[in-house]
Amino acid sequence: MIDHTKYPLQKANTGQYVYHLSYKKNRQSIEAKGIIGYRNVKPQSNRGLVFAHNTNQVTLDWYWLCLDIYELQFCEDDEEHYPFREQLRYFVNKHYDIWRIDNEIANKNWYIDFIGLNDCMGILKTDYYVKCFGNIAKEAITLCTIDNRIDESIEMINSSIIKTYFNPIIARSEYIMTNGFEPEEENTKLKKHFKPLEVDFYDEKMYMNVWKQIKHNKIKLKKAA
Repeated sequence: MIDHTKYPLQKANTGQYVYHLSYKKNRQSIEAKGIIGYRNVKPQSNRGLVFAHNTNQVTLDWYWLCLDIYELQFCEDDEEHYPFREQLRYFVNKHYDIWRIDNEIANKNWYIDFIGLNDCMGILKTDYYVKCFGNIAKEAITLCTIDNRIDESIEMINSSIIKTYFNPIIARSEYIMTNGFEPEEENTKLKKHFKPLEVDFYDEKMYMNVWKQIKHNKIKLKKAA
């Protein structure tokens, strides 16, 4: 791991929430103990660090997602024919958990992660990647997922106005309560009912049609326990 003490500690401008991405295999441990800072790493100055994303838009710039896509197959079977946002949701639902950190409860000072920022060559806002020192209590975190609805965002980044459409992050419990099934179950059913797009790769018309069928019970999904 790179020595973070080589970079100045500059406070990040965060809102109430930041988001931490972890592998699903760590879910039970995090639910029981909270998010534990790095231990037994060198240099010693890095011990205790917790990293997060200062945005509610999951993209390929998120760690560890940005690294894993080179080793894990991003599109499997015919998923390469899904609209891009659905590829991303499928991949995250399959491999990761999203943890929302409530800063009013965590009571942490968040700093800019300049190493992460340098890795993306300055194309993101300065405080996109953030870090803090010390564990995050389990009372301050909520297990989340990527919602199926689409929001619009307008941001000023590097003097440019950036308009994007994205699937926001919501609490996993809220997703299940609204839809009646788990995100992983949606993965399974959508995979069975998608067919390759014959036109624009980013055309989402077919996906929305499938989703409407699911919502109106024309495609049955197993209810979450």
